[in-house]
Amino acid sequence: MIFAREQFYSKMEAILCRVNVKLRYLFWGLVLCALVLLHSFFIKSYGIAPFTGIGFICAFRGLPKPKWLQKILLYFSKHSTNIWLVHMIFYLNLFPSLVFVPRLPAPLIFLWLLALCLASSYCINLIYHPLLKGFSRLLRQEKGSRSAQEAAAP
Repeated sequence: MIFAREQFYSKMEAILCRVNVKLRYLFWGLVLCALVLLHSFFIKSYGIAPFTGIGFICAFRGLPKPKWLQKILLYFSKHSTNIWLVHMIFYLNLFPSLVFVPRLPAPLIFLWLLALCLASSYCINLIYHPLLKGFSRLLRQEKGSRSAQEAAAP
């Protein structure tokens, strides 16, 4: 909330727009390396995790992203909540044998889990969006009937 109230990211971007792109990459790369080293090797407490998270968010916002990466991120942003909700269910509870079937290196297992989560996100959206439309329609009808009752009352 403090970042939003103080418009921290807008101010940061205004300053960084004046800096050469290569220097921005160098700066944020060093910041990210420092955060990873600090969090991994020197301070192993989860008390510092929010600060490293803020650093990663600032770095992500401060780095210029090519159009193709923006499109990929936009695609995943539409499914991010569903992915977040189902990924642990897949690899811990319901389908650990399915997730780890490939017996591949970790990056490929991650991509397989991501594919499974995306497929489940489409299934969730097939259920969620019609329900949302139905509830919205019911709320509008309820609101309309209340307005008509209030207008008819003396």
